Amino acid sequence: MMEWREQVALVTGGARGLGRATARLLAQRGAAVCVNYAAHADAAEALTAEIAAAGGRAIAVAADVAEVAAVEAMVGRTETELGPVTILVNNAGVAWQGTLDTYDREQVARMRQVNVEGMIHATRAVMGGMRARRYGRIVNMSSVAAIGTALPGNAFYAATKAEVSMYPVFDWSLLCSGEIKMSFPFRRV
Repeated sequence: MMEWREQVALVTGGARGLGRATARLLAQRGAAVCVNYAAHADAAEALTAEIAAAGGRAIAVAADVAEVAAVEAMVGRTETELGPVTILVNNAGVAWQGTLDTYDREQVARMRQVNVEGMIHATRAVMGGMRARRYGRIVNMSSVAAIGTALPGNAFYAATKAEVSMYPVFDWSLLCSGEIKMSFPFRRV
């Protein structure tokens, strides 16, 4: 295992909530951190300033994880400014409440693009380097909704989080031969 000070973490959706707490904890342990955000630049910049004031290294990078090119550019900037990504926390997520009666194709598609495809884009952007170094850690944040929900209007959201939870199960052998560890704790958005 690498020392914490040798780690570079990329936390998608890192400006607020659990992403912010995760980025802060990784920095406190000694990792350099890329705080990704899509809409909350002020929160991301405040967090990186806090990390720097405590002696850590951090950058804030705007990128919509639903866009492959934006994710690749974010990873490139992270590796240029902080070093090779050794930890990826796929935390970015959006929620929309709707039922079959209120179904909105665009809202559901956007939710899947961020929650599912964003995780895939970020993982694909870092896995080549992790494979080459024979080291990496990937955490996919999901939700308890993934295992079933009784909350009205959460079925479409739950479906995206179930997909996130199942991804490592289906793709584990394709990602690596054991050097890259992948986990998927549950979370609520």
